[in-house]
Amino acid sequence: MTIHEFGTDNDKVIVLIHPAVVMWDYYEYVIPLLEKCYHVIVPALPGYDTEADGDFTSVEQIATELEDWLISKGLSRVTCIYGCSMGGAIVIRMLADNRLQIENAVLDGAITPYQLPWISTRFIAAKDYLMIWMGKKGGIKTLEKAFSTDEYSQEDLKYIEQVLSRMSSKTIWRTFESANNYKMPEKVETDCRKIEYWYADAEEKDRAWDIKYVKKMFPEAVFRKIENVGHGGLAPLQPERLVRGLEELISRETPGDNRSIEPEREPIYQTDISTAKWIAYDIPGNLGWMAYYAGLARSIQGGDNKYAGITFLPAALMAVGIIELISERIDGLDRTLPKKRLYRGFGALTAGGVTGAVAAGAGAKETTDKKTVVGMCTGAALCAAFAGLLLKGYKKK
Repeated sequence: MTIHEFGTDNDKVIVLIHPAVVMWDYYEYVIPLLEKCYHVIVPALPGYDTEADGDFTSVEQIATELEDWLISKGLSRVTCIYGCSMGGAIVIRMLADNRLQIENAVLDGAITPYQLPWISTRFIAAKDYLMIWMGKKGGIKTLEKAFSTDEYSQEDLKYIEQVLSRMSSKTIWRTFESANNYKMPEKVETDCRKIEYWYADAEEKDRAWDIKYVKKMFPEAVFRKIENVGHGGLAPLQPERLVRGLEELISRETPGDNRSIEPEREPIYQTDISTAKWIAYDIPGNLGWMAYYAGLARSIQGGDNKYAGITFLPAALMAVGIIELISERIDGLDRTLPKKRLYRGFGALTAGGVTGAVAAGAGAKETTDKKTVVGMCTGAALCAAFAGLLLKGYKKK
């Protein structure tokens, strides 16, 4: 884990921990705004470190290694530590360890451990792995279909492609498995008295679980809703605003009050589907598109080119939905979405499932492999049904 340091002549220490599926240069616009007054420390997390080989380890191990490094350098007194998304999970673990003198902590959309049965966490981890793996294999062309051009520039898409290309299979699995299931003590005792949990207005529903957990583990925490920004959007898009928030926290002698920072945004779509029902819909829906792709692969491998050609377009439509869901996962969105992203994700999956069932059945005369036909029809129907149920659950706020 390479540690990058800036403003080393300054006494006050600020530690910035980046999210998953980005590299340490996620803070490239924030560092110049801080290094004149602070000693800025930015670790390049394992698996995302361009200067060191290795895979992602775990939230717990990274927290311990960063604590060890800070203590060994005589930097155990930290003015402020900031972590976004998975980086926030590492901050939570460091607060629980209580090995450092942390004066201020910001958990920006921080991920907290699932409070679910073990088997459910395995299904979720497998789904996350497959979605990111498909984004990695699809490359820039797939990303262009999944990410709208008004949200991400070509440079942004190339950056995402670069990061995905560097992520090993172990890093993909360990990132999501650990960030969602890291170990915490039953009760946290921390000396940090100024802890803030920031969340974007567009992700308020998605972060409800995390907010509840942080309230339980850190009763003194203050919660701030950040308007007009998405999950993890402050550092790359509004760095001045991020720095202003950090400096306001640092200068405040006592914890502040829970409050919104700006007026409410325009209405968006959200779902009130329970976590249990979401999982009940999500698992068979994912198994459905996987079965469809498996059948398509068998058709190609078996030389049934006409049948593969007939069933290919629905597969491409499903891919648009799957890659959009990858981007939503990266952005920390699931239950609260703009209309465009909702229909590009669950809408495309539903449409792909419907057209896939029709194409697989109509093209049956072009192949002698009836098992593949049945499997693809069934898979497409599952994808259409359960993606459709999730889509139907979204209502305009």
